[in-house]
Amino acid sequence: MTASMIYIVSGRLINSKDIIQLQADVNYTRIYLKNGQEIMVATTLKKMEIRVQHCSQLIRVNKSSIVNLDYVKDFNSKQIVLNTGEVFTLARRRKKLLSEKIAYFQY
Repeated sequence: MTASMIYIVSGRLINSKDIIQLQADVNYTRIYLKNGQEIMVATTLKKMEIRVQHCSQLIRVNKSSIVNLDYVKDFNSKQIVLNTGEVFTLARRRKKLLSEKIAYFQY
């Protein structure tokens, strides 16, 4: 998959392939990068979801998390596990879309 640049804050762009996950933190979003860096931005996850919607590998899995499908190790109907070992509970409404996207990214 080709990566896209995502506007984060103050003119800072990040390559989508470098993002492992985005986590809601009240009116802030924590962005976790593959190099171990964590960036906190004063933007809600809802607004970040709009900014990353053009990146097909980034998908919202529940009300507080967006994950990069490139880092998915395993998933089932209730949860998703990343290569980092983190486990996320799947929202019922997002299971079908997630299953379709994961099937697409595995090939």
